[in-house]
Amino acid sequence: MSDDNGNVLTDIAPGSIRRIHLVGVGGTGMGSFAGMLKAEGYTCSRRGA
Repeated sequence: MSDDNGNVLTDIAPGSIRRIHLVGVGGTGMGSFAGMLKAEGYTCSRRGA
C-alpha cells in the first residue's frame, strides 16, 4: 500500500482497509472467504482461473 506520493507505507491501520481483491483459482473456498469478508463489511472483487 502506498500514500498519495507513491511512498510505500510500513504501517497500515487495519481499520483503513475496506476493499479487498482476491486473486487465484475460484471455487467454494474462495467464495466462502469472500462471503465472510462481505459479512464483515468489506467490498470484495475477484480474478481467477
